[in-house]
Amino acid sequence: LSTKASTAELQSAAVEEIQKYGEQVILHRLNVDQLREICCDLRIKGYTNTSSKKILVESILTHTDIQKRQVKRTKVTKKVAINKATEPAQLAQHYKAMDLEAWCRDNGLKTSGTKKVLVARIIAYNNGEEENDEENVMTTVNKTKPKRASLPAKKNTSKKTKKPEPEPEPEPEEDEEDEEETQEMVE
Repeated sequence: LSTKASTAELQSAAVEEIQKYGEQVILHRLNVDQLREICCDLRIKGYTNTSSKKILVESILTHTDIQKRQVKRTKVTKKVAINKATEPAQLAQHYKAMDLEAWCRDNGLKTSGTKKVLVARIIAYNNGEEENDEENVMTTVNKTKPKRASLPAKKNTSKKTKKPEPEPEPEPEEDEEDEEETQEMVE
């Protein structure tokens, strides 16, 4: 809507938004089977492809078909001996971290770090890198991750200063008459 829309246009747009929101609220209260039944009645294709209430509600509100979800498949590699591995996937898919640690220990490499770090350390060793210290391994693991820029430390710019506390006033000395009166009351 434009900024110069009439009151009637604004009212109809508001009513439409309220109805849309109401439909969402009502539809989200239904279970997946009920939503699938509604999709079937509306002849929405692909409602059996999902069990997500959000996707089903969206397709009901927009009257659009549900697309089949693309499954991301990882490349399965053949199991290779640890000392012959050239790709991280060859180790990560077929060996447990404790197996990799044992191999590192037997070959004089550091055994600290996550499985990802161990894999990178072993690949670097297999590729003939002589300096196999933690810094080189970490740069190999984190090649694609950009480093965060460090922010300068904030200076305390508040102008509030502590005011010195006022000294307590000395208690007034009691007169001799007051002392005599308190002694008489005590007796």
